[in-house]
Amino acid sequence: MSVLSSALIRRRYEDVKTALIIASGIIALAVCARTIVRADDRGPAFTVGILRRDAIIFPFATYDGKKWHTDWPEARDTFDVPVDLRAVPTRWWGDAGPREAWQAWVDDEPPQTLTVRQPDWFPAFCLRAIGLRTDYHSRRPVPPLPTRPFPTDGLAVSPPQPIERIRVLAAGDPLSAQLAPVVLDTFNQTERKIDRQEHHPIRQEDRERTAPVIEAIYASADAGLVYVEAAREYREDGDPAKACRVTAFGGGWFARRGDRRYTPLQTYVTVLNCDRDGASYMLPLGIVRLSDRTYWLSQFSGWDGMHFEVDEIESKSVKTVVGRFGGGC
Repeated sequence: MSVLSSALIRRRYEDVKTALIIASGIIALAVCARTIVRADDRGPAFTVGILRRDAIIFPFATYDGKKWHTDWPEARDTFDVPVDLRAVPTRWWGDAGPREAWQAWVDDEPPQTLTVRQPDWFPAFCLRAIGLRTDYHSRRPVPPLPTRPFPTDGLAVSPPQPIERIRVLAAGDPLSAQLAPVVLDTFNQTERKIDRQEHHPIRQEDRERTAPVIEAIYASADAGLVYVEAAREYREDGDPAKACRVTAFGGGWFARRGDRRYTPLQTYVTVLNCDRDGASYMLPLGIVRLSDRTYWLSQFSGWDGMHFEVDEIESKSVKTVVGRFGGGC
């Protein structure tokens, strides 16, 4: 083999080696880019819970970066309470992992950091549930444990996440006037459907002479999204001074469109006895916005039970992604 041929071979080897190094680098960058994209697609993992007035947090949902899950055990008849945080089963925590520090959102106060002291049980109506006892001190009086439903002071989240507060508007807020027509139409349409499916105790002409009374309005920061609770009581001969016969109670989400008119996203109306046995009232906890998705977190309570929801607000509807039983009788 000539010297020239050996040099040519070595040069070609070096050229191939360089090309392989460059190609390997390109492949590595491509793999890294794909990894980064996948990481970006996956959001932060965190857990949300209610903060009871007695300083106990009850975790009711975990976001794993893409989806919501219910990992913490719901209310039951009996429980073995873990002796400390280290004894809490790993599966209870979900993707967010064990959480000793929590961020509490209470009223309009700045969020505060709470530290878990120990797991503890609490009455959940006729059942029991396990929560996390913290160093929280409520500014309001703490009622006896048998109180139903036991008061919730706010939302707890860990690790910290931006939470949009939900505004609680007075029933006489000017927004009531804007909502009144669509709430009236919602009641009329739904009660007509009830009448077609099962006999309504009140005639249509008598029903629709009575306007629903808006009792609660919960609104996003810009009031573009609201949840309304309303009722209309039907009395003997339509006379307000006479005894109540039945009550139509309802609620739901309404979205404001470009013309500033509100349209229903998801609503319901039920016909109840005048004591409203069976009604469930919302306690709004907060709004979480993740990428292009909006989630409304809330607690619903009635005389005989409570549950928690994470509802995804879509452009034309509302989808419940978490519904967690919180106790009942």
